[in-house]
Amino acid sequence: QRPAGRRGRGLSFARAPTVALTEARRADIKRLRAEWKELEDQRPAAPRVMAVRSDQPVDLPVLQRGSHLAPGRVKIRRNVPAVLRRRLPMPRIFRKENGRAKLARWLTDHRHPLTARVIVNRIWQWHFGQGLVRTPSNFGIRGDRPSHPGLLDWLATELMSHDWSIKHLHRVILMSRTYRQQHDDTAAGLDRDPDNRLLWRHEVRRLPAEAIRDSLLFVADVLDRQMRGTVVEQPNMKRTSLQPGSREYETVRRGLYLPVIRVRGYEMFTVFDFQTSGEHLAKRPTTTVPQQALFMLNNPLVSRVARRLANRVLESRSQDDHVADDARDRERIDRLYRVVYGRRPSGSELEAAVGRLESLRVIRSRDTEGKTSQPASREAAWSDFCHLLIAANEFVFVK
Repeated sequence: QRPAGRRGRGLSFARAPTVALTEARRADIKRLRAEWKELEDQRPAAPRVMAVRSDQPVDLPVLQRGSHLAPGRVKIRRNVPAVLRRRLPMPRIFRKENGRAKLARWLTDHRHPLTARVIVNRIWQWHFGQGLVRTPSNFGIRGDRPSHPGLLDWLATELMSHDWSIKHLHRVILMSRTYRQQHDDTAAGLDRDPDNRLLWRHEVRRLPAEAIRDSLLFVADVLDRQMRGTVVEQPNMKRTSLQPGSREYETVRRGLYLPVIRVRGYEMFTVFDFQTSGEHLAKRPTTTVPQQALFMLNNPLVSRVARRLANRVLESRSQDDHVADDARDRERIDRLYRVVYGRRPSGSELEAAVGRLESLRVIRSRDTEGKTSQPASREAAWSDFCHLLIAANEFVFVK
């Protein structure tokens, strides 16, 4: 039949047969629609990131004098510089494709070892403080030559042969004898290789800012190890401006999840050489300035951690409830060293710690005489002792 109100040119349309729905069938459909809506509401929101649109690839023009306001008439086809194509030709990129996938496959081709070398050098730098090539962002003729070219090539081959497994590369490096060396200076080593280019000792390295903060929260037993997510409740891609005292910075999530605001960063990170996100940095500097020691002595976060750690140790029960107070203090000091430094104290360290704790008790009882109770002054002395351990170099430096 021809539809009403529509002109046709000899075409006929068959009307679909009408199916009578029973009440039971209508109820099933209504129930299924309700379940469908409930599942849709429970579906997690898809993550969104800022990225370049690639649905309409274009060739960019040459900018006159480098100004984006003065594009030239000549356009450059999407490709890589010719000097990089001598060893491995780049596949042809057609006009209607952006070429990103081909570029990624070209960069990770086994006949293109530069990518693997750069990755290996960065990971080596993370573990040793210095890379095999000490200019990690410059592998050209103006960059530094590798101290161990054979080792660099072997590690690059090992990475590619194990399907680019970063975990496997970490395991190879950490299980090596070179990484497991101690930091022991020798007269012969210092005379021959004072910069340790030959890797005859392990360098002392300071923890990065994020690891220092996470270590503070860890020893206080409050670190949240939850993976993924965010601490900023504002919608994604919305402009935000946080103050140094904002509650987002007070979270106990790992430092990896703290917001990074370009105009105003987190105080602790800026003190310990955290680089702004708007600049490329081949290697984060490691400075030693008075502000770092003052932060560990006076910052409220460190003070809260010290009090929490003291309460944690005082609340721990001894293996024998009938031991003397002196023996119980020694047990607590031993536990503190294991929590804060990951080791047990030596005999001389234990005796010095007992004497220091006793002197702190005397000072606290003298300062608080007639103002607070004896247990309060005792807890304050333990808090000062915990603060002393946290502020020491061993807490923020790795040997």
